[in-house]
Amino acid sequence: MASYRLPRSGASSSCSTFRILSHTRRAPSTSSGFSRSSVSTRCRSVVTATSLGGCDSSRRSAARCTGYSVSPMRTHRQRATKSERNRSRAKHSGRKLEGASRALPRMRPNASPGTPAANANVRACERAVAFRHNPGSGCRRFGTATADDARVPECGAATRSAKCSGGGRVPEIFRRGPPGDDRPPAEPGRSSVETRLQTPPGVESSALVLPSVLFVSKPVAPPFHDGTKCLVRDIATHLTRVRATVLSTPSAPALGASSRIQMARVYSNAGAFAPGLSENLRAALWVLARSRADVWHFVFAPNRRTSGVGRWLGRIRRRPIVQTIASPPRSFDDPRKLLFGEVVVAQSRWTRAAIEAAYAANGDAPPRLEVIPPPVTPVIERSVACQKRARAELEIPENARVFVYPGDLETSRGAEVSAAIAGRLGSAVPDALVVFAYRRKTARAPEVAERLAARLDPARVRFACEVPDVLALIASAEAVIFPVDDLFGKVDVPIVLLESMALGVPVVAYDGGPLSDLSDVERVPTLDADAWIPPLLRLSADAEARRERAAAQRRAVEQRHSAQRVAAAYEALYEELARQGRRRGGREA
Repeated sequence: MASYRLPRSGASSSCSTFRILSHTRRAPSTSSGFSRSSVSTRCRSVVTATSLGGCDSSRRSAARCTGYSVSPMRTHRQRATKSERNRSRAKHSGRKLEGASRALPRMRPNASPGTPAANANVRACERAVAFRHNPGSGCRRFGTATADDARVPECGAATRSAKCSGGGRVPEIFRRGPPGDDRPPAEPGRSSVETRLQTPPGVESSALVLPSVLFVSKPVAPPFHDGTKCLVRDIATHLTRVRATVLSTPSAPALGASSRIQMARVYSNAGAFAPGLSENLRAALWVLARSRADVWHFVFAPNRRTSGVGRWLGRIRRRPIVQTIASPPRSFDDPRKLLFGEVVVAQSRWTRAAIEAAYAANGDAPPRLEVIPPPVTPVIERSVACQKRARAELEIPENARVFVYPGDLETSRGAEVSAAIAGRLGSAVPDALVVFAYRRKTARAPEVAERLAARLDPARVRFACEVPDVLALIASAEAVIFPVDDLFGKVDVPIVLLESMALGVPVVAYDGGPLSDLSDVERVPTLDADAWIPPLLRLSADAEARRERAAAQRRAVEQRHSAQRVAAAYEALYEELARQGRRRGGREA
């Protein structure tokens, strides 16, 4: 039996000790040595499982599939008497194997595969097993292969990559149990670690070494006309090093073909823009009782009730939390009741400044703040036929120059300013037509639409609620106008504006609030309708100016808002917080 001390992940070596007991399947052999390569396979697996993991169950699972058993010993603080404590210290002071002439170095916890610390752990484990096979070596040399070791697959770079780097098929050695293990073997193609950790069917074995994140948000299900849903969908489908779990509905289709995305079908239906109290309660109970993710990512508009529940869940389950402000609240007064994440993500510099000012006004230090803009996926170009169909549905003449306002009617001054712009454009451009493409978020929306339509020329405007393909309508437009000074209930930078930029349609936006983060758009620093007419006339009349603006907008979206770049930024946060959670005793998913 060979034993050495292994500090538990997240605890000091004086407080937690583990003993590794080596088991080997010895067959009639023709030589007394053994193969270093076969030991390296088993050593690397047990070192990876123990140094990266944090829970006893993962250590036991790794031990079962590698031929090692890991048993926790009582800590020095738990010893009953002083004499027993002194005997323990004397026993472990040298940290030597039985009869070995050379002491093992201390194992290094939390070592990522491939790093110098992980390689040192592997070498220490190799020396332990080397002495077990060949006591005369004194942990200094390795002998030749035995007949038993000949049955073990060669553990070259491919095997190490398969287990420690997360790719390839799991070798046979990782599916074997220790001697005397009468439990049935793992299912073909799945390792014992997969079986013990109850990996869902369809999840590839490489996902076992990846951290995991749970998105706590509205139900991620069609229709995707909400900025929060689109944010979660686009991040989850573009993660490459992290597994994702999203809250959804029973009838929602899977997000893409990746097996790294799991659908927790918690909500009963997609519901309205804001889930009801009963739906939120179902989601909270599921997160409390069933979530196994390393990191939780809350994505919602902050309010005291929901933030209080999120803070309570995080304290009970002791999970690191990322909180993204999906849309800014009316006010950040008393921000400690609204923000609870270890990392708070603002989607614009304006929102971050507002949070910092609120904390400064209360004399408190803000949490860690990051600015990650909202993502947008590649937009499918709309054909000429689609554009004509969208115009025909609204009875728009073919020769009309269309300007689209894709905003809400009942919040902000955007609809009123757009109505004033429509009246002035009619006298400057005879064939101009302004389309109000809005959604009915509240019961006031139809009332506002009727009031605006009553004072405008019906030949110059169209009011369209829930346009089936708004991007086809925008693709046929001269420009998008967005004179909005209050984005309550919307993402800091509305997705429809980013999609318009990606389509190559010029965007004319108010230069204030979160919209100031939009790059390479036509900015207007005031909400006076007269100030909006000159840039609209220039873009409508000058084809070269339109092409230059469209090209600049496409570059800005690709460089700042592409889903791959945004997901990579979040992925770095997840990995960092997952490591911190494991060091402080979090469970490995």
